[in-house]
Amino acid sequence: MPPSPHRVASLVGLSVLASACSGPPRAPKELEELASFLFENTRDAEEEELAVGLENLADWLDDGYAEASEGYEIRRLSQGAVDALDGREFDLTGLTGAAVATRIQHKVKPVVKVIATADATKVYGNTYLEYERTWDTDASCHVERDCPWGEANIRSLADYGLAKVESRYRSEYRWVDTADGWAHLQRTWLLEPIDVLGIETVSQFYLAVSLPDGARTERLQASWVAFQSDTIPISTDSALNQTIKSLVDTEEDIDVWLD
Repeated sequence: MPPSPHRVASLVGLSVLASACSGPPRAPKELEELASFLFENTRDAEEEELAVGLENLADWLDDGYAEASEGYEIRRLSQGAVDALDGREFDLTGLTGAAVATRIQHKVKPVVKVIATADATKVYGNTYLEYERTWDTDASCHVERDCPWGEANIRSLADYGLAKVESRYRSEYRWVDTADGWAHLQRTWLLEPIDVLGIETVSQFYLAVSLPDGARTERLQASWVAFQSDTIPISTDSALNQTIKSLVDTEEDIDVWLD
């Protein structure tokens, strides 16, 4: 699993300390609905249903990539969908999020191998002091596409300068055969709240879509976060801008690693 969700959850907390600035534009309805649909149906939808959603996303990105690469604000994620993740009732008060499109100059399969099995303490610079990924399924089988489904628990300890942050996540992975070739879905959610300098990340959800695009991979990442603080004013615009930056930085790290 890539570190994007961990960075996002913690950097949201740190970025609210920054001065306010204008946030990203609201995502077009079609993109917001596609991101929500793919997150909500990663596990249980029939392959044909997910394939249509992924093909629709690829078609949307054919025209909308330039704007999406700058990042959008997204909000739509249903209470029922997240409560179905593991039986808990999640607090979605103030939930907001960001989505960004990127391109990695390598094919989907090597990208998934990095996301699912690479040592994050090496791939992503000096961010992680510790990173433990415990698979419930066979990681190699999933990477090779012999097992379309995979799932794992993640524990990380990250150093963000002002604070060291321990995070625990659940991550699910799924290959989907589309008309354009094999695509990949990953969704992740926070297992317990994170407190960073008095700002609590209550709930966090992440989606990464990897689409085949010739010799490269076209990606859409989305992260939804609900955070709160009784003592520190929170700048949502600053948090969203930092979230987008961290998502893009992660993609660049993957590209460099694969080079």
